[in-house]
Amino acid sequence: MPDETHVWWAMRPSFRHPTIELRAPDVCTKLEDAILLACLYRSLVRYLCERPELAEDVTVVDRAIAVENKWRAQRYGTECVFATKGGGVSIQEMLGQVIARVSGDAAALGCLAEVERCRDILVRGSSADAQIRAYQLSGHDLKAVNQWIAEATVVG
Repeated sequence: MPDETHVWWAMRPSFRHPTIELRAPDVCTKLEDAILLACLYRSLVRYLCERPELAEDVTVVDRAIAVENKWRAQRYGTECVFATKGGGVSIQEMLGQVIARVSGDAAALGCLAEVERCRDILVRGSSADAQIRAYQLSGHDLKAVNQWIAEATVVG
């Protein structure tokens, strides 16, 4: 069965180092969010490494859906509705499916609680959501967004 859940992140092997690069559409201004997402990525990597046969079933259509969903995630963030062969799926539902799928791998890695807490990001909003809010509340002043980012990333 093709894995349609890899839609709002990108993982790729490094050609220079024995590592996998993680690319996320938004930079986390909260250390906790970065840790939660790193745990989710780590669990996804284990899930895929333990099941190499999943790559055999990926079709051209699956790849096109993944590309579309990457764009949707970048454009709509926490309000994203993903495309699937069965129709639209909210980001909350998709994240729930991903968490259910990788929960055994997350437990084996000792980070199941962190993976499950990824849902909290959707509830409270991402850094991008907060930046948009700061922009709107300031009357569309980019300096206010810069100020919010500076304040949000200060270690106290």
